Amino acid sequence: TAGAQSAVAVTSPFRKTIQADKKRNENSNGTWKFEKGELYIEKGMEYASIDYDNNEMCGELHLTSSINANPLVYEGDTDSWDDCQDDFDVKLTITYDPDSDTIEGDLNVSLCRKVHYGPPNAYGGGGSFTATRKK
Repeated sequence: TAGAQSAVAVTSPFRKTIQADKKRNENSNGTWKFEKGELYIEKGMEYASIDYDNNEMCGELHLTSSINANPLVYEGDTDSWDDCQDDFDVKLTITYDPDSDTIEGDLNVSLCRKVHYGPPNAYGGGGSFTATRKK
C-alpha cells in the first residue's frame, strides 16, 4: 500500500545507518596495540580481551551493547588490579574509526564493594587510549 511504501521510504536512511554501523563494527575485530598495552576483539565481536598497563583480562569482557552500537560496550570482572587482589567491575567502551583504522577506547575498572582504606589502585583505575591495528 502507499502508506507502507511511505513508511519504508521514511525509515530507509535509519536502516542504512544501522547496516553501515554493523558493517563498520565488524571490521573492528582483531588485535590492536596502544601505548599501555594490547586489545583483542574476537571475530563475531562477542568477547574482548585487554592487557592494560600489565593488567590482563583475557576473554572476560562480554559485549553488552548491540553489535550495531556506536560506541561498543564490553563489560566483565576481574579479581585483581595492579597489585590489589579483590573483585573489580570492568567496563570497556570502544569506537572504531574505519577511515583511520583506529580504535578510541576508555577502560573503567572499579571496586565491587565500598572501602575506605588502601592504596589508590585498591579502588580501581583505567584510562583512555587510541589503538592501532597490530600487523
